[in-house]
Amino acid sequence: MLGSVLIGGLCVAGVVLAAGVTARHYDRPWQSVMFIVLGLAQLGVALAVRAKAAPGTARNTALLGAVALSAILQVAGVLLAPLQLLLGTQPLTAAELLACTVVAAMPGLGLAIVQHRAEKFGTFGPPLSDLPRCPEGIDTPDD
Repeated sequence: MLGSVLIGGLCVAGVVLAAGVTARHYDRPWQSVMFIVLGLAQLGVALAVRAKAAPGTARNTALLGAVALSAILQVAGVLLAPLQLLLGTQPLTAAELLACTVVAAMPGLGLAIVQHRAEKFGTFGPPLSDLPRCPEGIDTPDD
């Protein structure tokens, strides 16, 4: 679990910084971009790391509702004038919001893939013995 937390945190930090630097490079409201990407990325990670429902029980739908409401409020923070004034944000275009959403989804998707592989293989990938070998005559670092 510690590894997932560290990987998730580094991924979130990376995409937030990349989005902010990119927005600033194109003279866009980088603070607002970082605000949206950080909030949405954290919500995506929360969905990616939630526990699976026990067999025979329903999945926690309250979490989905909380994430949806949080995402709506996060976006409202850059779209509604009173919240812009309160939070010090600037409006983003629909294209910018879409780009922020795509970028923010990356850490959660990455963690979901890692979790799936860990469940399937019991580790972060297939055992090394299952990987294909180099054909004879090709030098490898082991040779």
